[in-house]
Amino acid sequence: MRSKLVTRWITVGHSLGFVNKETYRLLRGFEYKEKFTNSLEFVYFFETNAKGTIIYAGTKALEEFGYDESALNNISIFDVVHPNERKSLKDMFQNIADGQNPKNNIRRMMLREDGSVFPGKIHAIRKTHKDGSFAGVRGVVVNDTEQFEIEEKLKKSNTQKDKLFSIISHDLKSPFNALIGFSELLCDEYGSMEEETIKDTHKIMKNAAKKAFVLLENLLAWSRSQTHKLPINIERLVLEKEIQSVVTISVPSAKLKGVTIQDKSNGDKVLADKESLQLILRNLLTNAIKFTPKGGHISIYTKTVGSFVEISISDTGVGIDSQNLKKIFNNEELFSTKGTDNESGTGLGLPTCKELAKQQNGEIIVESELNKGSTFILKLPSAE
Repeated sequence: MRSKLVTRWITVGHSLGFVNKETYRLLRGFEYKEKFTNSLEFVYFFETNAKGTIIYAGTKALEEFGYDESALNNISIFDVVHPNERKSLKDMFQNIADGQNPKNNIRRMMLREDGSVFPGKIHAIRKTHKDGSFAGVRGVVVNDTEQFEIEEKLKKSNTQKDKLFSIISHDLKSPFNALIGFSELLCDEYGSMEEETIKDTHKIMKNAAKKAFVLLENLLAWSRSQTHKLPINIERLVLEKEIQSVVTISVPSAKLKGVTIQDKSNGDKVLADKESLQLILRNLLTNAIKFTPKGGHISIYTKTVGSFVEISISDTGVGIDSQNLKKIFNNEELFSTKGTDNESGTGLGLPTCKELAKQQNGEIIVESELNKGSTFILKLPSAE
């Protein structure tokens, strides 16, 4: 395994980058090529002529790239990298031919015979004829998949951290500003305010508090789902009871928009985590209300299909176009649009719902048509 190699930085003549001492010695001493080829699992040996045509490739190189040895005379070193990498590799090859120090430690996407790619680093040294003229290169391709995946995970982690800070600094700050502002207004002006104005102010504060709570709930669930630290306790749940509790909480918001909710769910039973199920249902119902205009209608119904129960939440709202359908569950971009009353969002809800459904052995499917409405279908294992 690569982890067993004793590695170090070595510069002798031309830099070989991050390779071990044994590798460098064997690369210099071509007579040991067969021993070298079979000794290092993630290092692939090759040799070219002055034009870049591959005249030798080790057994592991042939296996990794998927070529037969008989085909080598028709393959150049430039054929085994992605087309986007060829210019930089040709520059590197020319530098070696001119006797200059090449930039060896550069990650490139290597191209297999079947068209698939993997990250690798090419390390090469100059090969000469007896008269000192350029004869080609001897080199190795180091499979860099392990390091590449580590770096990609770090990038994803940093992106998620940036998203969290953005949401905390902007979206979470907004409802608290409203709470503080209207609280101060009540404290300073309560004696001179009309009763109707006081009631309206209380409603605004209540909505701001609810918005902050929902956002915090989604933020925590999303963050924990990304680190796989969200506890999942699968139990037997009666959908009618769970859905009714969510509908009861959502009805006031729907009434404010003039949207009606009809619960047609039945006594279907599922195997699910209670908290996760409620969070998913709240998000889906909140979205349906958000994107349904005044006078619109939302229907909730359940049915058993095979070994799963489908919970459908349908609305007569604005619908989602085909391009945005591809984005709404994207955990990398957190896509969001304004609601019919200009309600804002963070884009956290649906990606979190998708992840929570997956952790309960379920899934979420969406069917939508622009200007005609949407149906979100949550599928969970049946408990029957």
